[in-house]
Amino acid sequence: MRVAVVIVPPGTEDSPASALAQRLEQAGYRVTRVTPSIDLAEEISRALGDGRGATVLMYVAGALRPSGDESVALKIDDTDVALRLDAVGRLVQERAPLDGLFVLDVTHDGDDDAFLAAEYVDNAVRAIRREVPFGVLIGARASSRPEARPWEFTERVVQALDDPRARDPQGGVPISRLYERLRGQHGLSASVPSFAHVRGPTDFILLPPVEEMAPPTSRTLDLPRESVPESPRTPRPPRSAPAAPVSAPPSSGPPLDVLLAEADDLRSTGAWDDALLGYRKALMLHGAREGQPRAEVYHRIGEVKLAQDKPREAELNFEKALDAHPVHRASYDALVLLATKAQDWTRLVALRRKIREALGDASQLPLIAELLEEKLHNARGALEALEEAYAHLPGEVRVLERLRALYERMQRWPKVVEIVGELCREAPDGTSRSELRFAQADVTLGRLRDETRGLSFLEAAMEEDPANDKALQALVAVRTRRGEWDSLERTYARLIDRHAERGDVARAWDVCRRLGLLRRDQLRDLPGALDALEGAIRCKPSDVETHAAVADLRASRGDLDGALKDLEQMAESAPTRVATHRKLYDLHIRRGEVDRAWLAATALEELGSPDMDHQLLIDQFRPERSSAIRPATALDDATYETLLCAPGADRDIAALLRAVARPAAALRVQALRAQKKLLSMRPEKRQSPESTVSIVRTFSWASQILGVPLPELYVHDDVPGGIAAVPGDTRVTAIGPAVLSGLPLRELAFLVARHLVYYRPENYPLVFFPSLPDLTTLFVACLGISLKKISTPPAAFKLRAEMEKHLAPVEKEELARSVERLERRAGQVDLGAWIRGVELTATRSGLLLAGDLAVAMRVMRSESRRIADLSVDDKRVDLLSWCASPKLSLLRDRLGIAAQAVPDS
Repeated sequence: MRVAVVIVPPGTEDSPASALAQRLEQAGYRVTRVTPSIDLAEEISRALGDGRGATVLMYVAGALRPSGDESVALKIDDTDVALRLDAVGRLVQERAPLDGLFVLDVTHDGDDDAFLAAEYVDNAVRAIRREVPFGVLIGARASSRPEARPWEFTERVVQALDDPRARDPQGGVPISRLYERLRGQHGLSASVPSFAHVRGPTDFILLPPVEEMAPPTSRTLDLPRESVPESPRTPRPPRSAPAAPVSAPPSSGPPLDVLLAEADDLRSTGAWDDALLGYRKALMLHGAREGQPRAEVYHRIGEVKLAQDKPREAELNFEKALDAHPVHRASYDALVLLATKAQDWTRLVALRRKIREALGDASQLPLIAELLEEKLHNARGALEALEEAYAHLPGEVRVLERLRALYERMQRWPKVVEIVGELCREAPDGTSRSELRFAQADVTLGRLRDETRGLSFLEAAMEEDPANDKALQALVAVRTRRGEWDSLERTYARLIDRHAERGDVARAWDVCRRLGLLRRDQLRDLPGALDALEGAIRCKPSDVETHAAVADLRASRGDLDGALKDLEQMAESAPTRVATHRKLYDLHIRRGEVDRAWLAATALEELGSPDMDHQLLIDQFRPERSSAIRPATALDDATYETLLCAPGADRDIAALLRAVARPAAALRVQALRAQKKLLSMRPEKRQSPESTVSIVRTFSWASQILGVPLPELYVHDDVPGGIAAVPGDTRVTAIGPAVLSGLPLRELAFLVARHLVYYRPENYPLVFFPSLPDLTTLFVACLGISLKKISTPPAAFKLRAEMEKHLAPVEKEELARSVERLERRAGQVDLGAWIRGVELTATRSGLLLAGDLAVAMRVMRSESRRIADLSVDDKRVDLLSWCASPKLSLLRDRLGIAAQAVPDS
């Protein structure tokens, strides 16, 4: 018999609750709708009737209210009637029904919060299940939800009942499948923030298969108190104890072990029936012998029944073995295998519980929990099993991990923190422990809102693993919000030491920088800030922003020299950073260094960021485009190497090429002449050194300043770039129409100075060997002259033989010395960088003699020169860096062309 009691207020005939009642009536339930009144408990009793052996479904909707003794009351909607859930549970339990299910659609006071709704759900389920072990299906939402419809959870239940996918292969609707359909409904969690199914002893069949449905026996609305005769409330009889086995008189037949051996032999040959006769004979002759011997006989009979493919009979015999000897492990194992094969998960749980109780085997508890959670979908039962396992199997990681997952699922956050702490104690290394401590902090801060405790977990995470960046970020965020600067400073200081011990330079840099900014901005500890930021720079010299912070600190403390060095390093690392040149300008003005301030202002002009003061200084000292600078002296080699050479310059490479420049040029000219590729210049186009033509005068002037011999100058019709070196027996430069007239003097100065750098002895081989492969061949050939054992490619080998014939003794000695120095460097040579360095040095020479960065950039932007794959921007970056360095201003000062402050009159 199926009985359903539906408790709803009057006037709800068209509600989802009424629709649910109709579905139950159609399925053969005897449905009784109870209208709440003062005697509601008595009305429920009459509706339940006798109930013994029935399947009972209780439905009630209303508002949850806390009650005394940790119980929960349910106030029925639109009435003043309240009903304690534990009382309802007792009313059902007194009828000793076969199976039961409680369906509750409830609201609660308070915020629309899923966590709060889950607490109400948990309280309601506990109140019911204290009295009755049956299942509960419940949905809870805040009564304040304005968009919610009445009985929306019930409406969803009815929809799930009507879903064909809720039916099992036999056509019934078990509660587990219905719950799966509920969970899969779109938007349910948004309208009903917390809903749950707590499984009872069985998978309650909500709707039976169609062929089993019986017509409804009764259907009443607003049940009068007298309409159903009251049945006596007899208590459920206690479960009777198993009958004691009947003892047989002692036997005088063969000993038990002999009888068993004979039956075992028969079984081993497949004589099942004969074996069974042997085992039964043993039982008859030795029936009085209880315990282990009797259990062994029944177990053997069970094994024979299994071999005969009679699992039910085998199961009965294994159970008889356990009746005779409750700790017979082999019989338990056999029953476990049978239940597993039959996928009877409820029985399997019961068997493992018996093993746990009879044998004291705590290892069964995790297996019970796994079955309850994964097969029976009983999370609460699984939790109870795991908690018991936790008590008896301390340190068992798999138990702790499953407990953690379940506590998280049930949102029992204090328990999550506790279990994660236990996992931390079992973790194998600092990295794992740190992650677990961070998980504790995450829950404590995000769920429990306990910042003090959360901070302690974050500190512990950092102690375990200083590289836990997530923990550091969280720690900084919380300490910053709380303004706990001293604590944060101590944390940073400890981390720096730990990173130093580990050799973790990147993190040491980051923490040093954080500590410096904290001391500067929050603690006002400028010396401490400077110390920390300097540590960051030692870890990462290219850190421009930290250099800037250090420079500001030094300047604020009056250390202008120190601030200047930091800014110069910044300009070298990031030449296009506008703020660096601004600070350099301000610092030079404070120090009275007019020329350096002017160079900084011209850099800002090139970067497009000069202000009025910068522009005024630029205009004050900017030379006229039509006039040349007038140096007081010429460059010497030492000044060229220390102040003018760009990055990539290499003295040893330069010395080697200087030693072989003459024979290398001669051999190349000889080859070009043989190939008829040598350009012949017309004698009448040669320009006299005394010529008054601007370009010729500029060549004479520039060659004297740079200390480079004046080449022969020839006018030529087609010269790429306007000026070009011509390979020949002597140094020859071709001048094209583009530079003969129309160019201002300072543009000519830039072009000529840049060109003449290639006539320095060490650079002159580039005129004949301009590409990296060509220069590499020459370089390897020269190395082979002094190092006979090195292997050389064919082209280099041939050139080496020819070079040896043309080298003068002095040149050979100089070559040998340079090769010896290179050999001490273990062959670390970068010819590509050296070629780029020559081109950048040539560009610097152009800027030096042009006297103005704007002129240099204007010329370079107007041409398509591509030497050593250097772009205009590459050269611009180098010139900006050089303008910020002390080298250019010192070079201008030595030449006597530096901008000078006008003395007051």
